[in-house]
Amino acid sequence: MKRILAILAVVALVVSPVLAVEKAVAPGGAKHPLKDLTLKGTITKTEVDKKVTFTLETADGKIVLPAPKDGIGEDLLNVDVTVVAKGSEIEKEGKKVVKVKEVVSIKKAEAAKEEVKKEEPKKEEAK
Repeated sequence: MKRILAILAVVALVVSPVLAVEKAVAPGGAKHPLKDLTLKGTITKTEVDKKVTFTLETADGKIVLPAPKDGIGEDLLNVDVTVVAKGSEIEKEGKKVVKVKEVVSIKKAEAAKEEVKKEEPKKEEAK
């Protein structure tokens, strides 16, 4: 009986650090580290069997967006937008694949341009 307990203790000591290393390498199951992304395109809404999906159509292709908790306003659908998100970009078979994990903000393209124009005079005044 003592030998069985000793063997179980040794196995637990060997296996637990191995599992901890795997979790440290891939927290939350993510294979690639998350980074800040700025994407430009048009958001479309698709509803299939009461499940709503938001897709960002960019020049490079379509990117599925996770549904935000408060939803995406109707005024942001089918217009040019700038999406700031957290996700990963990988190169797979010569193609760029973008996976978005979290949407930080969505702005209309005109509004984003106006903010840049407002910031430029402030930079000039600082000189």
